[in-house]
Amino acid sequence: MPQRPTHVRHVVLALTVVAYMITYMDRVNVAAAVPVIQKEMGFSMVTMGWILSAFRWGYALFQIPGGWLGDRIGPRRALTLIVSWWSVFTAATALAWGAGSMVVFRFLFGMGEAGAFPIATRSLSRWMLPAERGFAQGVTHAGSRLGAALTPPIVVLMMAAYGWRLTLVSFGVLGLFWAAVWYWYYRDMPSEHAGVNQGERELIQASLGRAAGTSRAVPWRVILASSTLWTLSLMYFCYGYCIAVYLDWFPKYLNDHRGFNLKQMGFYASLPLLAGTAGDLAGGWISDLWAKRSGNLKRARSGVAVLGFLMAAAAILPATFTDSPTASVWYTCIAVFGLEITVGVSWAIPLDIGGDFAGSVSAVMNTLGNIGGAISPALLAYLVRAYGWNVPFVVAAVLCLAAAYHCNMGIEEIKLAAALPGTLDVIRRRWSPRAFSDRLVSSQDLALLLEAARWAASSANEQPWRFIIARKSDPETYRKLLESLVEANQIWARNAPLLLLTVAKRTFTSNGNPNRFALHDTGMALANLMLQATAMGIHVHPMAGYDPAKARANFAIPEDFELGAAVAIGYLGDPAGLLPKHQQSEAAPRTRKPLEALAFGGVWGQPAVL
Repeated sequence: MPQRPTHVRHVVLALTVVAYMITYMDRVNVAAAVPVIQKEMGFSMVTMGWILSAFRWGYALFQIPGGWLGDRIGPRRALTLIVSWWSVFTAATALAWGAGSMVVFRFLFGMGEAGAFPIATRSLSRWMLPAERGFAQGVTHAGSRLGAALTPPIVVLMMAAYGWRLTLVSFGVLGLFWAAVWYWYYRDMPSEHAGVNQGERELIQASLGRAAGTSRAVPWRVILASSTLWTLSLMYFCYGYCIAVYLDWFPKYLNDHRGFNLKQMGFYASLPLLAGTAGDLAGGWISDLWAKRSGNLKRARSGVAVLGFLMAAAAILPATFTDSPTASVWYTCIAVFGLEITVGVSWAIPLDIGGDFAGSVSAVMNTLGNIGGAISPALLAYLVRAYGWNVPFVVAAVLCLAAAYHCNMGIEEIKLAAALPGTLDVIRRRWSPRAFSDRLVSSQDLALLLEAARWAASSANEQPWRFIIARKSDPETYRKLLESLVEANQIWARNAPLLLLTVAKRTFTSNGNPNRFALHDTGMALANLMLQATAMGIHVHPMAGYDPAKARANFAIPEDFELGAAVAIGYLGDPAGLLPKHQQSEAAPRTRKPLEALAFGGVWGQPAVL
């Protein structure tokens, strides 16, 4: 009887939620204290803008190093290290004696927090099932916004009793406590955790496959070549700018422009962030549900993001121009709810496309997002000084529309699978989709594919392979090869602009003896073709599902030749037109059996010593 799975992965998720809460509590505590800090230290609006920007520049510039650190040494050690770092500098901000020292402390604090979300994303990549990822990212970011929502009233109360300096020290101590608990409980792999039983281990492995380890070279060339990543990063730049407006300046806006006193400010500043908490939960949940029911991961992710940004843009304008201070807050709640709907989706996509390198993928995205966030506080201060408070919010609404446009441009899924250091990128990038676009493969490119196949190794240099080429520009040949496929393959293969049939000569030309390596050598030629295609951005899907007798008859193939695989070749297309089961397959992470299950030494089944 199968063992009922334990729920250690959910405890890991809960710890991650608390970490996200602390990150935003430590960001917002200074924003909530801005009116008091400005009064005590005599800072102008612009000076305060640069202080707030200092954190975000440190945060933006160290995203990629932070994500790399998590991928390199594992999230257990990496998160312990960076949470301790930023907690120390949260407390150290209390020692600031002027604008310069506060800028330095906030920059160093930002350096530490930079790795938080990428490494936390990496920490979940080997624990959370694919069907749980949208919710996981939603609930973690909801935790961050809940922490942000709770912070303004807490800071106001603590400042009244102890002053702003001791308040910041208290937040630093909280972070150090969390770092100790994380190091004690978390493990980089479920197989390393004593609390994970066989049932949960098998559940995770069945969904994710087995990892090759925690220390692997990060494939930056593959990551940076992803159009999905850059579309996502531009979207997140717009998001980062907009959310920084509310995190860094909304308390000051309420106090300075809307006339709320300090206590009222603490209460009303928390409401949009509470709405954002609900948005985080809703966005991830809706996206996962949509993906599960439709089988179309791309549409589920991008559709929710478009909805959220359009909602934010539509609410920011009335929030800005209404005469009622309380109505402005309620409209702002809708705007921040819309912004935060997009967050679970944004952070689920690095898990979808990045696998074990989700930390590095998400670090690139978050770098662009936080460059937007770093520009926001200082630019807002200058805009307010020049034009008043309305213009910065109009800019935010325009950026929300731009983000919706980038979401709607589409996402081309890539598959990054874990591999040992030194594995060629062209091998790791190869996969066999069923979704093909109508873009034709040119004659020049086809010639290159066949040339790559021509140089494959073969027994006695026999080169037994032959290819039947069926292009859509030759409708009759294409029809004959397509109708040879089984119906299940015809449904999707008819979209490919190019079909091939591999054929192997059964006998050696030199002596007529049987060539028992013929199919093996033909497979080598096809492998060369597939790797050449991958290097050229072309995808190849070999198929066993066809009728050999019909194909032989259709093309008058001599009996001295044995049929190999049928092959679909073309450029990646939209999986929306596929059957639901095939859409799910397109979106699923790539997995491979572990080396010990493939390479034996001594006796059959005994893993080889590598």
